[in-house]
Amino acid sequence: MKQLKHKGFTLIELMIVVAIVGILVAVAIPSYNAYTQKVRRHDAREGLLRVAENQEKFYLINGGYSRLIASLGGADTSLGYYTLSVTTDSGNDSDGTTYTITATANAGPQFADPVCGNGNDVTLNSVGVKLPALCW
Repeated sequence: MKQLKHKGFTLIELMIVVAIVGILVAVAIPSYNAYTQKVRRHDAREGLLRVAENQEKFYLINGGYSRLIASLGGADTSLGYYTLSVTTDSGNDSDGTTYTITATANAGPQFADPVCGNGNDVTLNSVGVKLPALCW
């Protein structure tokens, strides 16, 4: 009498595959999260540079820097994961002679970024100082 061969996987083989997939996922997810945070930081830097460019155009026309992003034309205060704000050395609506643009991480995954989140605002000022240096 012929013996029938059983086709399929044993429980041990299946558990080995599950363990390998688990290890791959444990390595891949933190790498992916770090990459997405880095890309979002790049978006914040791009937004800061765009506002700085618009500030310089505003300065050429008006003789001072605006403290209102809306008056800069084409600049948006929200970048999705960051919010932009501008401060000048003038305390009122008049034009200032210096500015600081700040990108603040919003609540969510970007706020948890250990480099540029959790209160570590990304800033750019009128003389080109970029802080914190690790975010640039």
